[in-house]
Amino acid sequence: SSSSSSSSSNSSSSLYVNASQLAEVTAIIESHASRLDSIEAVSAAFINATQLAVLETKVDEQAIDVAADIGALEQTATAHSGALSALWFEVNGARVVDSDGNVGSYIALALSSSNNPVIAYRDYTNRALKLAVCSDVICSTSTIRTVDNDGDVGEETSITLTADGYPVIAYVDWTNLNLKLAVCGDSTCTNATIRTVDSTGSGVWETSVVVTVDNHPIISYNDIDNGDLKLAVCDDETCTNATVRTIDSDGDVGGYTSLVLTNDGYPVISYDDSTNDDLKLAVCGDATCSMFSTYVVDNDGDVGEYTSLALTSSDYPVISYHDGTNNDLKVVVCGDTICSTSTIRTLDSDGKVGRFTSLSLASNDRPVISYYDDTNFDLKVAVCDDATCSSFSIRTVDSDGNVGANARHALVSNAYPIIGYFDNTNRDLKLVGVFL
Repeated sequence: SSSSSSSSSNSSSSLYVNASQLAEVTAIIESHASRLDSIEAVSAAFINATQLAVLETKVDEQAIDVAADIGALEQTATAHSGALSALWFEVNGARVVDSDGNVGSYIALALSSSNNPVIAYRDYTNRALKLAVCSDVICSTSTIRTVDNDGDVGEETSITLTADGYPVIAYVDWTNLNLKLAVCGDSTCTNATIRTVDSTGSGVWETSVVVTVDNHPIISYNDIDNGDLKLAVCDDETCTNATVRTIDSDGDVGGYTSLVLTNDGYPVISYDDSTNDDLKLAVCGDATCSMFSTYVVDNDGDVGEYTSLALTSSDYPVISYHDGTNNDLKVVVCGDTICSTSTIRTLDSDGKVGRFTSLSLASNDRPVISYYDDTNFDLKVAVCDDATCSSFSIRTVDSDGNVGANARHALVSNAYPIIGYFDNTNRDLKLVGVFL
């Protein structure tokens, strides 16, 4: 019996030890389990963060793709709106924008950011400057305002728009023989600041206006009495003060000016030299034209009237103009910024043509030119097939009466001309689009 009792005691002790060890093992297991849970939580968080980063990257990529798609759609929509507006005119013909009296000469035209035409012009009945702001590309309705009627004003108009789409108009005050500028305070010109920019009283002719990136107006013009090409550079948006420079005074020069700014904001001007019957070009060396050079571009006969200038993306000048000797339409495409080399083409020689030229560059720097046919009293357009106009087509756009004088145009969607012009038969302002 004593042997049996000892065996029972040893068995209880062994069970106690095993239970104690089991508790320790359990504690260790639970500790490891807790650590494992922490490791799994950290791992899960890391995985989630990684997945989130991947997801965010994918979202960003999708956003970029969507933005690109939206941009492409907007470009496509703009292109289609330009085509549709041109087709509307093809089907319905030209639109009369203003027929209230003798209106529509000395036209200047620009397009808003929505491609709506904005047209400055002369009201001969009231000897005033007027402005028509179209509600859409085809000008189904328009807001027409008299901008200035103080004296005999409104000839030799030119127009540009500020970054906000506010019209800026240069024109002549014949009462005082001064250069004037109207700076509109909103897109429809409900109010305007009117300045006399050059008050020498020597007479002004052929204005051309642009604005800088700071919306400061710059105006080229002809000083009639002195026979000079002049440039006025405004110090602020409303031209409180202006620096006026004589750019060329060598003979009777400065007629039919056309002004464009380079990519650096430097003025470039095409104009007529009446003394030598030449087409000339002035190229400024800085933004205020404190330095400049002048060049003869074409001297073959009596050339250089009715110039219209555009610059390629490389700042190479392209100029349309009238050949007075042959009564032809000509274009020169310069091979560099100062036109030391050039390609000169005669585009239309059918009768007396080529006055009132207006030039713009379509895609791939292809010249598009609207002009007047004096023989048939028609509005015509020449469209070049390439940048140097090695081939081209000519269309008669309007032949209803004596139409097409004072034509000015701009391109919708960088392709379709919208042209404002004078209907001399009915003394109206007209607008037409061309589907090319």
